[in-house]
Amino acid sequence: MSEFRIGILNLSSHENYVRSVAEIAVELGPVSIFTTSSIYERVGGSSAFDVPPDEWDLKGHSESKREYLARVEQRASEHIDILISFPFYGHVFDYTAYVNFEPDCEYLLYSFDINSMLGRNPTFIPKIYNYLKYPMKKAILQRVDRLLVEFSPIAEYVSSTNSSVDVETFTPILSNSVESDSSKDKHNQQERDSLTVTIPGMIDSTRRNYDEVLEALNALSQERKEEIELVLLGKPVGDYGSTVIQRAKSLENEGVKLEYYTDWIPTDTFAKKLNSTDLLVSPLCRQRPIDGFVEEYGKSKGSGAISDAISYATPLLFPSWFEVPELAEPGIHTYRDEADLQEMFTELLNDSDYRREWFNGAQEMARRYSKSKQKERLQRIVDKTKSDSND
Repeated sequence: MSEFRIGILNLSSHENYVRSVAEIAVELGPVSIFTTSSIYERVGGSSAFDVPPDEWDLKGHSESKREYLARVEQRASEHIDILISFPFYGHVFDYTAYVNFEPDCEYLLYSFDINSMLGRNPTFIPKIYNYLKYPMKKAILQRVDRLLVEFSPIAEYVSSTNSSVDVETFTPILSNSVESDSSKDKHNQQERDSLTVTIPGMIDSTRRNYDEVLEALNALSQERKEEIELVLLGKPVGDYGSTVIQRAKSLENEGVKLEYYTDWIPTDTFAKKLNSTDLLVSPLCRQRPIDGFVEEYGKSKGSGAISDAISYATPLLFPSWFEVPELAEPGIHTYRDEADLQEMFTELLNDSDYRREWFNGAQEMARRYSKSKQKERLQRIVDKTKSDSND
């Protein structure tokens, strides 16, 4: 097996993904991480890794993005074989720096918003200057050697809409629960006469619709309501977020235990809550406008809830229209409507065998994303990328 020098670039968010990809990549060769001081701190630095990256190259506080990317470009061109970059975000001015970034190495770029990258499904937005990002995204796409996406249905969508783009699927996450103490603790939770239901992510009307979940919980019997703990694991956004919390509080008055947050949730707190939950529910909106283009969840845009479910070996519920990735199928279930949700909640509380079946499915899903299996997947992508570059 050939050893490659791998670089990882991230300037904005997704620090959990950075950590996971780095943990996998160090098995293939020396790893350099190019990122900001804040992401470095949120990841936990080298002490957070069993095998730490070889190098952290941090953006200086007084260094502009343009200056930093110029430095990363030179460094990558001289010392890196393959650079894996997470998505670029920001204002139009930021994109003028991103579009000039062209390292002389194999360059793989993640995209979490495919339609805005490919220019598909445009829609009107009042901030018309955001449309200026698209020609720059198009230019960026022409500079990369491969586009990386999180899940196979998204790769299939890219291939069906743009045959000129080389696309690979690599879910940037590791399971950290299988065969661990936290996994055993969660298995013990399956025997309890209670159910902790967690909805992760910002309470934002453009991302999620909480109506069916709240209505399903409200339709439960009084006895069952008292066995439910609802965790709204995200910051409320605007009037919609406040309204959802108020509606959840009315459930609290009827016996449902409620936990919610009004501000950004620290990474450690977020992780602890995910680790202690029995069921994740992600009541996604089918479509979401981003930078003047309409993204479709499950097709042109993934969901971080899948990564949460994998990482913590936890069953996950999506609306029935969501296209579930094949690898994650054992741990993901779908619901048609409020009545379907109510029935599932009731069965999970009443039937220990049904509940154990869901938990075992989540365990199987998590095993498919173990470090050894993820290493094999990344190795194939690296080998293919290098082979193509030599042709």
